[in-house]
Amino acid sequence: MCAEGQYFKDGVSCHTCPMGTFMEQVAHGNTECEPCEPGHYQPDEGMNECYPCGAGTFAEAEGQDSCDPCLPGTYASSGGADHCDPCPPGSATESVGMTSCNPCNHGTYSGLGALVCLDCEHGFYCPGETDRISCNTQWTHDNVDGFEHCLKSGIFYILTCLTQCTFCVKLA
Repeated sequence: MCAEGQYFKDGVSCHTCPMGTFMEQVAHGNTECEPCEPGHYQPDEGMNECYPCGAGTFAEAEGQDSCDPCLPGTYASSGGADHCDPCPPGSATESVGMTSCNPCNHGTYSGLGALVCLDCEHGFYCPGETDRISCNTQWTHDNVDGFEHCLKSGIFYILTCLTQCTFCVKLA
């Protein structure tokens, strides 16, 4: 009979389970160790359980001896992940091993799996959401000295709430 973390090989002797595997029960007929399931890992030999990957990391395949960090533009909010989710539109992250993505600020936007939020271009407004939206035909949009502005007939209007150009108020 073999101890936990070991298996019976060739009907002759007990052998230690390799990294990425485990043997929970002590039994004479265990001829191979169980691989860690996706989302779990075992960095040591001869163990009787696998550990869940921590938040911000994942183990995609069976039998892993370590977890990989989520790549930029992705995240894993809880432990035991077998994959990382892409940042949803309107958010981004440039870092590895993230548990969440940073929301885009007003005046910026991003798509699915973004590393960074992009600045809103001239002629559009960006309410910190998923896309840039064109100002209507009477208004244009401009970013001057880090402030969002709308422009109508050559006169600057400040954009309040940064939601759409129709909410512009005339500057004195």
